[in-house]
Amino acid sequence: MRPKRYPYQKNKLIIQSKNARTKIELDSGKITINTEEIDIENLVNEISKVQRTNEKGVY
Repeated sequence: MRPKRYPYQKNKLIIQSKNARTKIELDSGKITINTEEIDIENLVNEISKVQRTNEKGVY
């Protein structure tokens, strides 16, 4: 018997480093970041760039 598939499962993107210390999951509007250290200032800058790009309608 096949497992039941849910629509949100096909939209999941997982980015993982080779040493498995950093893992980022993007799943239908939810972002999960697992890491030992996060540079908050850099992260905020990157998120604001993405938001500005989305507002302009460029993907």
